[in-house]
Amino acid sequence: MITQNEKDRDIAHHIFNGSIAMVGVCLTVITLFKISEVGAKTFADEFLAVDAFFFIISTFISYMSLRKNNHKKLEWIADILFFFGIVWYGGRRSVYRVFLMVTNSEHQ
Repeated sequence: MITQNEKDRDIAHHIFNGSIAMVGVCLTVITLFKISEVGAKTFADEFLAVDAFFFIISTFISYMSLRKNNHKKLEWIADILFFFGIVWYGGRRSVYRVFLMVTNSEHQ
């Protein structure tokens, strides 16, 4: 039988792994923007840097929650930061797409 503490540690592992993966994605895309010089024309690289910051802090806090015995509060904080990072990532993309649709319709 799996205890609640083991379930919580499993969630912390998922947050930790997901955050690390998203940091890698953000840094890879920032690097591609810098190489192609697209970042100089848009704010996309700055938005991705904010995303990477959310995920790095989430990774650090989830790691701390895995190392401590009483980790409920740390895990909750890591979960919230990961959630904000995902929302920021998705929300930014949605706003950018609406902006592109509006600017393209004005030019027609």
